[in-house]
Amino acid sequence: MTPGALHQARRRDRRITALERRFSLTPAERRELQHLTEARDHMWRRLMSRIDRHTAALRRLETYADEIGLRGAIPRSK
Repeated sequence: MTPGALHQARRRDRRITALERRFSLTPAERRELQHLTEARDHMWRRLMSRIDRHTAALRRLETYADEIGLRGAIPRSK
């Protein structure tokens, strides 16, 4: 996650928290809260799939390193 994206995510989370603390919301605020919540959830789903994809790529690289005899030179991930 880039610094800009992290900043945006933090701003979004603070806004979600502020809206959720309010006793009553206008229809526009309810729509905003729904939109922000969906965006946050989508970001986490994308992040998890990216982690899985990069973990699989790392495993392939580790296997290749083993095959060409670099096992001792590169520490294995957990």
